[in-house]
Parts: sequence; structure tokens; C-alpha cells
Amino acid sequence: MTAVGTLGAPGAPASQTPSPGGEAGPPGWARSALDAPEVAALRFTPFAPVDDAPAGQSSLQVPPGLVAWSCPEGAAWPPGPALEIDLAALGRSFGRLSIALRPGETATAAAVLRVQLKAQAWAAAEARLALERATVWQTASLEAEQRRLDEAQTLLDLAEAVGRSGSFRWSPADGGQVWTKTNFELHGYDPQVDVPGYAMCIARMHPDDLIDFQATVDQGVEAAREIRVEYRLVMPTGQVRHALARARPFASGDWIGSVVDVSELRAAEDAIGLTQAALAKGLRVTTMGELAAAIAHEVNQPLTSIAANAGAALRWLNRDAPNDERAILSLDNVRREARRAGEIIQGLHALARRAPPRLLPLSGDQIVRDIAALVRPNLERQGVQLRLDLQAGDRPALGEAGQIKQVLMNLMSNAVEAMAENGQEPKILQVTTRAAATGDVELTVADTGPGLQGGAATRAFEPFFSTKSAGMGLGLAICRSIVERHEGTLEAASAQPRGAVFRVRLRGAPPSGLADAS
Repeated sequence: MTAVGTLGAPGAPASQTPSPGGEAGPPGWARSALDAPEVAALRFTPFAPVDDAPAGQSSLQVPPGLVAWSCPEGAAWPPGPALEIDLAALGRSFGRLSIALRPGETATAAAVLRVQLKAQAWAAAEARLALERATVWQTASLEAEQRRLDEAQTLLDLAEAVGRSGSFRWSPADGGQVWTKTNFELHGYDPQVDVPGYAMCIARMHPDDLIDFQATVDQGVEAAREIRVEYRLVMPTGQVRHALARARPFASGDWIGSVVDVSELRAAEDAIGLTQAALAKGLRVTTMGELAAAIAHEVNQPLTSIAANAGAALRWLNRDAPNDERAILSLDNVRREARRAGEIIQGLHALARRAPPRLLPLSGDQIVRDIAALVRPNLERQGVQLRLDLQAGDRPALGEAGQIKQVLMNLMSNAVEAMAENGQEPKILQVTTRAAATGDVELTVADTGPGLQGGAATRAFEPFFSTKSAGMGLGLAICRSIVERHEGTLEAASAQPRGAVFRVRLRGAPPSGLADAS
């Protein structure tokens, strides 16, 4: 901006020219506060006429931060300088203002007021323009916000349609409710016609669920805690829907929640229940069949031994010179095998009833000796070498002697049958006992048969799985069940260079009070 001009005729002495914002002003003019209502915000400055200004008018630039001067009554109006209005005092800090000036015009208070009114009118026009711009901007912002809301509503509608759910807002104070479109559809109402409310929900509710529903809602509202309630909806067509509603309170006092259609879930649960009932019935029949098959399988061994020993006793007695001692030994074996058959039946019965075994301290070495004495004659007839390596010593195991004997007999019989089918020599059956470092007792049965090939080791204990041509596939499954009920383990693996190994591990017991293993 150029230097401030004088208050006289053009070309007045420079000493009368104050600097912008300086303390000195034109002679007879006083500096005033901008907020004085009767003072015009005026300042004199040289200017160059604007080409497009009408005759007798001056176009004025209005810079910010101008100094305000008040014009005394009757002061001469200099023809050269232009009036420049500090519109910052009127809430504006930029713009142009044209003021009509005539040479020699006296600046009266009325003239000053006219300038003020012109400035205020211009500011009002600018304010209206700014308001219109703000309105346009606000309208554009509202339209953008509405588009975002519409997009969010569309996403919510799609999500609720996929999830077969609806949302609602409920005010217990006045009963007002707001439902989403899918909530209307779930309850069988038209969002374009029906007005959401508690009565609409009750009208669709199954009569048997109404009391529990109202009690649950009342308790939740009273305690101001989450409400979770399931109920049935009866549609106008007679269709019954299962709905699960959940709602939570907010600080405003309103509740916001959702309703999910769980009809398909409940139908699936009913179908599963019917399937499980049918399966349970089938399992009972299957279990009876398995039990009968297991009894036939397990009792067959002692019955075979009983028949063989009874025949031997008859042969010893029918000789020309009867051998009573041999006959008595055979009959004693018959007694033992008959007793073992009874124990097998009792054990299988207890297994079917899942009754826990009577765990007593017993000698693993003695059990092996007892079974070896029973099977040795049969092994010799089949050309099988029986080798015993008994290292358990005085370390007792916890178990029921009859059931452990059943397991050991089954494992040894399977090994003999496997070597017989294989036909390779030599046929060696190795039975080992040892005391493990953990305090347990291990019994191992190994053979030189074909072994467990093609994943048979992992399936060996499955019911009805067998590698033998005439096998029922029950013996090993029963053995594992017995061992596991003794809180032990039974494992199978292939041996090298050939054969199979079955290892039984039983819990150890203190070395005292051994039970009779016979």
C-alpha cells in the first residue's frame, strides 16, 4: 500500500503525511476505537482511478488491518484522496467498495454515516453470499452422508438376509420400537404397512412360549442386563419358526438387539436326536451280537483244551495198563480250563457292563508260567518252540489274574496261528517279562510269522479286523479293552527280520501280598 495522503488539497506538504498505522493522522481527524458505533472506519490514501469505475466514483481496494480515523463535523473533503473502509471492523477483511465523491464535498456526519451504511450493506450482501455458499456446502455434505448411510443400510440388509436375522431398537419407557426390514420379514409383517411394536411380536408368538418370554424380558429390564430368550413364531400360513432374540441396554435407556431365525438349526438338532436314538438302538443290538461273538471266540480256546485233555484222560484210562497218574493230570487240566472258561465269560460280561476290574497285586512271571504249562503240549504238536525270558522277578503288577491270563493266552494263540499259516521255519514263540524303570511291568509276546504288513499294526485292534483267513477280528479288540480297563497299554509292531511283537504294560504294585495267579 502507498503512503497515507494529507487532508488538504492535492500536493500538500509531506510533513502532514502519517505512516500507515502511525500515531499521527490528518489535521482535525482523531484516531478512534473500531467498535465505537458512531465512528466511521475511515482512512485516506492516494489511489489511481480504475478504468471501469463510473464517472464521479472511485473504486477502492480494502486491505486488512487498517487504522480507523473519525472525521470531524464540517471538515473539508479533499478531492484527491479516496475513502478506504476498514471492513474488518464490520466483520469483513477483504473486498471492494465504490463511494461517490464530489470535489470540495464537505465530510459531514451524514456523509460518514452514508459510507458506513454502504459498507454494511456490502457486508450484508457478502454475508448472504457466504451463507448461500455454506448452505450449498452443507447440502452437499448432507447428500454425501445420506449416500454413506444408504450404503451402510444396504450392507446391513444383505448381511441380515444371509444370516436370517433382524435388528431392533426398543425404548421400554414409551414402548417405541424400530425394526429393520429383515426383522419385519422374520416376524411375518410388511415394513410398508405395519408399525413395529411389542404387541406385534406377541401376536405372532406361540402360546406355550408367551409366559416364559415375558418373564425373561421383565427380569432383564429390571436387572438392566442382557436378555436372551428363544421362542416360536406362528406364521399366518401355520408355519412355525424358531427365533432366538438377544438385547442389551444402553445408557440412554434404550435397548438394542437382534433376532435370529434358528428354525433350520432346531430341525437339524431334532434330526440328529432321532438319528442318535436309532444309532443307540442299533448299537445295543450290535453290542449283544459282538458279546455273543466274543464269548464264542474266547470260550472256544478253553473248550478245545478241555476236549483234548478229557480225551487224553480217557485214553490213559482205557489202556490195558491204565496210567492213573497221567489221567489225573489230564483231568486237572480239564478243571483248570473249565475254570478259565468261566472267568472268560465273567470277564466279557463285566466288559460289556463296563464294570471296573478287581486290581490286585499279581506276579507277571507266574502268569506266564501257568499259561505256558497249558499251551506247551499243543505248541509241541505244531512244531513251535516256546522260549521264556522272565525278568520281572518280585515286581508285581496290578490286575485281575483271570483277565490278564485271557489276554496272554489270546496273544500266544494268535502268534501260533500266524506262524502256522506262514509255514516258514523255525517257528519260535518268545514270551518275555521285565520290570520297567517307571515301576510298571511289561509282558511281551513275539513270533516269527509274517508280521503286520500294509498298516495292519495300526488297525490290528479294530473290531472285526483280521489278517487271518478264518479270523473273526475280535480277539485283539477284546485284549486291548481289558488292558485299558486295567489302566495299561497294549501295542503292536512288526519285528525284524520277520514276525510281530505285542507289548502289554501294566501298572506296578508294591512287592507284597501277591494274589493267587491260579
